[in-house]
Amino acid sequence: MFDAAGLSPPPSILIADDDDDDVYLIRSALKAVGQGAGARVACDRVANGVDALAWLSRRELMCQLPAAVILDINMPRLDGIGVLRALRQSFDMRGLAVFVLTTAATETVHGAALDLGATRIFVKPNTMGELTDIVREILSLVHLGAAVGADGTRGVKA
Repeated sequence: MFDAAGLSPPPSILIADDDDDDVYLIRSALKAVGQGAGARVACDRVANGVDALAWLSRRELMCQLPAAVILDINMPRLDGIGVLRALRQSFDMRGLAVFVLTTAATETVHGAALDLGATRIFVKPNTMGELTDIVREILSLVHLGAAVGADGTRGVKA
């Protein structure tokens, strides 16, 4: 008998960020944390808010929303706050996990993102180790590998 369960695509994360260097580092951290837990995470990337909404709308139509979105606030065409506002107005996407990862450190921006339903807000860190810790937390919160324990090892969910 053919078992298709093992052939399902890996969980995906959409990275919405216009900074190529930041995207490279986020992808590297996702790959490292996933491999450390014996899991694979697929990453897609868009560079502005309009493209993020278009990408998510297409995936919604195919019933293939990502496990989470990592969203920058300061992006061209439509900022992260605008993306959050649109997502939370969509019936099918209002429950989507959205993690804000931004250079903006003001309480006003963070408060606006939380008011619009951001799952969690992180200030972009200065070291790869700190970014890896953030990514590990994101993956554990969206249950992508029951997981990735706090130490990065594969754990069993009780």
